[in-house]
Amino acid sequence: SAMDEVLAYDLDHIVAVGMGGPADTWWTEDFSPIYDKARSFGLPVVAHAAEHGEAAEVRVAIENFQAVRIQHGVGVMRDPAVVRMLVERGVACDVCPGSNLALGAAHPLPAMLDAGITVTLGSNDPPMFQTTLLDEYERAWHWAGLDLDGIEQLARNSLDAALVDL
Repeated sequence: SAMDEVLAYDLDHIVAVGMGGPADTWWTEDFSPIYDKARSFGLPVVAHAAEHGEAAEVRVAIENFQAVRIQHGVGVMRDPAVVRMLVERGVACDVCPGSNLALGAAHPLPAMLDAGITVTLGSNDPPMFQTTLLDEYERAWHWAGLDLDGIEQLARNSLDAALVDL
């Protein structure tokens, strides 16, 4: 399997295992053995979830696959129970407002922070959306209205959620 090929490499150079793409391609029980095997080798699971979909995707990623980080997660604001789960378990959401806004979707960055979710910024598909990480910080400042403390918190969250020893 692909996971066996990954695990054949020097694991000192692999920090996590994740699946990207639409949630219906990764969140079925068919993938449980892959995530279980990764965790048995000490690799945390990161899940691409609730970018356009429902909070249930995040619930499945955390409960079924023990995801420690969620890529996107903007749909969680529709379900207070999932928001509580993220906060209580310290699961970070890596958000990319530029791509969501470019696709015509609203982005709940300020609400996510206000709810106590650990949020980090990322650049989603930079060539496609013509964005950089600096652009995302500028959006957080100008579009989302974060003050300097909020910007600093996003940067600290990124370090805390990095899944590497610093």
